[in-house]
Amino acid sequence: MARPIVIRASTLALAALILAALGFQAWLLAQGHQRAIDLIATRAAARAQATADQVQSAFVQVDLLLQDLRGHLDADRIRNGGTTIDPHLRERMRERLRGSMARLGMVQWLNVFDANGDPVFSTFDPLPGVRIADRPYFRQLRECGRDELAVSEVLVSRSTGRWAIIASRRLTASDGGFAGIILAALATENLGDMLTAVDQQNWVLALHDRSGRLAAQRPRRSEGIGQQVDAVLLGAGSGLDPRGATLATALGTSGPAIWSAQPVPGLPLSTVAGYSLEHALEQWHRDLRMHLATAALLVAGGVCIHLLHRRNLRAAEELRPREEYFLTLFDASPEAVAVVEGGRVVDANRRYLQLFHVPVGHPVPPWAMAPDIQPDGLATAGKGDRLAAAARTGTSSSTPWRCRRSDGSEFNADISVTAFHHRGRDLLIAVIRDLTQLHALEEKLRQGEKLEAIGQLAGGVAHDFNNMLAAILGSAEAIAARCDEERTHRYLSTIISAAERAGQLTRQLLSFARKGKILSTPVDIHQLLRETATLLERTIDPRVVVTLRLEATTALVIGDPSQLQNAILNLCINALDAMPQGGRLT
Repeated sequence: MARPIVIRASTLALAALILAALGFQAWLLAQGHQRAIDLIATRAAARAQATADQVQSAFVQVDLLLQDLRGHLDADRIRNGGTTIDPHLRERMRERLRGSMARLGMVQWLNVFDANGDPVFSTFDPLPGVRIADRPYFRQLRECGRDELAVSEVLVSRSTGRWAIIASRRLTASDGGFAGIILAALATENLGDMLTAVDQQNWVLALHDRSGRLAAQRPRRSEGIGQQVDAVLLGAGSGLDPRGATLATALGTSGPAIWSAQPVPGLPLSTVAGYSLEHALEQWHRDLRMHLATAALLVAGGVCIHLLHRRNLRAAEELRPREEYFLTLFDASPEAVAVVEGGRVVDANRRYLQLFHVPVGHPVPPWAMAPDIQPDGLATAGKGDRLAAAARTGTSSSTPWRCRRSDGSEFNADISVTAFHHRGRDLLIAVIRDLTQLHALEEKLRQGEKLEAIGQLAGGVAHDFNNMLAAILGSAEAIAARCDEERTHRYLSTIISAAERAGQLTRQLLSFARKGKILSTPVDIHQLLRETATLLERTIDPRVVVTLRLEATTALVIGDPSQLQNAILNLCINALDAMPQGGRLT
């Protein structure tokens, strides 16, 4: 009567477990779908922002070019119009404009216009016969009176008939009046070259102006330039919240995509990044197929388990003592464990087998995992037998032990032997604890104490040497104050300069040896490298040449100056050790 009840209960439990697993799989799929959408929305926002930064950087370079060229122009002469310009001067300015344009591939042409909007200088030859007085960017610079970069909307150039965006700067006469403008035209195809991503085939990137007209797109769609961008993209998420992204079919995509838009800082432009929804969910669809297959296997497995459960119930009852035995064995210790019976290893855990590869049940002595002689000079077999005898008397003891791995390498360990009785069998359990990492940590601690002592010694020497230098410097300055002879003054200046340099060296040594509170302060890495190089040049092998390459745009970091210098010194010392015959440390 009990067995049918057990079978029914186990069947119900199995069915409940399968349903729970299927429900969990469904939940995982829903979460995975949302995570995939959120991930691509975040990537779209990041890609749009990165593209906006690239566009901003390009316009900054163009602005610097315009300001540089403006410095070579006579604004008063330009305000009077092109008829007053000497032809030779116009030719020289044309060559200068062309040379500047060649440095920036994104610039299509450069022009200078007078206060009436007529051309004065240009990269074109001859001058283009166009006027720009009615252009919004021209009126903006003429009327605002401020020195600022004006960026136009997407427009068709009157000089070339091609789509472009105009970046221009005001020319101001000596009396402060408006003298004209200098402008650079950025071709839309060149702007499109900046819209790049690593996995370009899955992205659609676009640039549009404030009114929503398309300026550039990758992949390129020349027929769309100057057209109105899909209205849904103008309100795409800001990227602050991935769920604010927009899902739409736009900009010629064949299917829905996840879109995010970002304004270009300081410019009347915005970037849009879109990622194909189909590609975004590729992994999720693979996961869906895998989960469906898993669910089918789970159901089929449940049915098979139920059918086999009836046959295996009695066998499971017979195996239960054996299972309890293995639980006792493997739960006894996280270290290498061996069970010894009658002078041979009869069972062992995974760690023991990995270390020693002693065949379980094979008639080998229990101490085969150790060399014949222990470090204390005692024979391994005799020492092990005494441990076993002590354990059988009820005394569980541990002792240092030297072990040998299966590959022949040896390591220090700690072994403890305990006797126990199981189902009429007298057994010994030996637990081996590997002390290699513990000894390594102790060695690191000793090395740290040595380094601390060296630091204290260096600090003390630096303090004493600094006091001596103070006496030398003070005495030399006192003599210099009382001596009028020029030659003596030169000698004293040499002494004072050398003492000050030595004092700087001792301050660096004191900074290296400093202990106590860890600082968190702005640190100029360039200056720190210079000080480190000065310290190295006075102490290292003269065959090693120290070279500095300080090219960081911003060299400030937040940290502890002493610890940063210690880290740099350690790197340099490692490099010096690799150059025993001399070389170059950069």
